[in-house]
Amino acid sequence: MLRILSIFIIFASCTAETPCKYPPKPTYSNCCNHPKLLDNRDFEGCDRSKSYKNQATSVCAEYECFFTKTGLFKNETLQMAAIQSYMIKLSREFAQMSPLIDWQSVISGAVEVCVDKIFDMREVLRELFSQEPFKISPSECDVTFVATINCVYYDIFVNCPQAAWERTRECDDWQDHINTCMNDIETFPHIDMNKMYNP
Repeated sequence: MLRILSIFIIFASCTAETPCKYPPKPTYSNCCNHPKLLDNRDFEGCDRSKSYKNQATSVCAEYECFFTKTGLFKNETLQMAAIQSYMIKLSREFAQMSPLIDWQSVISGAVEVCVDKIFDMREVLRELFSQEPFKISPSECDVTFVATINCVYYDIFVNCPQAAWERTRECDDWQDHINTCMNDIETFPHIDMNKMYNP
């Protein structure tokens, strides 16, 4: 399993009924049967666990390395088409087993939404995650990369096709939670991807 920096989610407002800082229980629920979007082999050579004492910075730096290594970030710009192509290619075998679901459109749409959102909020995110409890210094790592990946996972989760969705109360609670909290930059750090599902 890839280590996901479980502090990122994108921009709705929180309600008393669904406090964004407190995820639903149970803490693990694989609710959306979606294709694999990342290949562990592409992270080879990107281990930064010994480079930083701060684990959040280490994971952030691994994703920065991944984006650069795979060409998903060039000329100081996230390459939207390249990210879409990378994820769709990985999803093809899975998609063949579920031909009734247009995973290409689901993935392409999520990437398009997230690249634009993260780009628009990048300065706010950098400032937000330089603070406690994360303390990711912009001079050590750019949070843009891991934020983009997590955003894609969340967008797919919220918009998961019905045919791929596990219809349980717990999953519905998670979907409501993410859908409510994903659009508030102030709650961005408090959604724990690792507790939501295994990417």
